[in-house]
Amino acid sequence: MNCKPGDLAVVVSSRYTPELIGHLVTVVRWVPEGEVAAGTSWAGSGWLCKSEHASGAPISWPERGIVFQKERVISDKSLRPIRPGDLEDETPTVRELKAA
Repeated sequence: MNCKPGDLAVVVSSRYTPELIGHLVTVVRWVPEGEVAAGTSWAGSGWLCKSEHASGAPISWPERGIVFQKERVISDKSLRPIRPGDLEDETPTVRELKAA
């Protein structure tokens, strides 16, 4: 698994809601397959995440039962954790390239 509870993570992919890509979330807990969490009918397993998006703007896709206010289940492969030290090990050149 990429993430663990308490991680700050960035959404790196989202098949049905591409507007989530780039959003920061806090990983809360693992949601096993079949459990209903965050008000959606999530079919697989994933992480329950809280939105860190500054605007807090809701994302809705009622046809798929997706409404993302402040919490959502996101698959592990769609998240990249951000941990202390991630950027300290990189040279300034690599950091500048990533920011561009």
